[in-house]
Formats: sequence, structure tokens, C-alpha cells
Amino acid sequence: PYDGWYLVFVHDYPGSVFQGANAVTVNIYLNGALTNTYNFSMSGEDSDYYVAKIHWPTGQIVDCSGGNPC
Repeated sequence: PYDGWYLVFVHDYPGSVFQGANAVTVNIYLNGALTNTYNFSMSGEDSDYYVAKIHWPTGQIVDCSGGNPC
């Protein structure tokens, strides 16, 4: 891995079957240990949800607000 910030996000790609809001869970593991769990709802085709950014190698995690990159 390269040192620096890594962005974690979920993308609802266009062409998926739209059935309203999707319940999403994202788990972040660092060095094999669960460090953060995020639960949220996503709706809308071709939309992004920005979950967090992670600094490597420090392991610092910054939560994002969902709609915009943090």
C-alpha cells in the first residue's frame, strides 16, 4: 500500500434494479481488526455515499457526511 488518504464510498450504479432505499452496512477493518461500522440508507440511481477516509499507515479514520467527499 501507498502512504496517504484512501476514500471509502458506496456507489449505486445506474442500471441496477431500483426498489426504493437500500439498507447498507460498511465495515472497516485495519490490520485484521474491525475498527468502524457504518449503517445508512441509500436511494437514487447513480448516486454516491461517502463513508469515510482512512490515512495509511497511521490508521486515522475521518467520518464523512454521506453526500460530499470529506
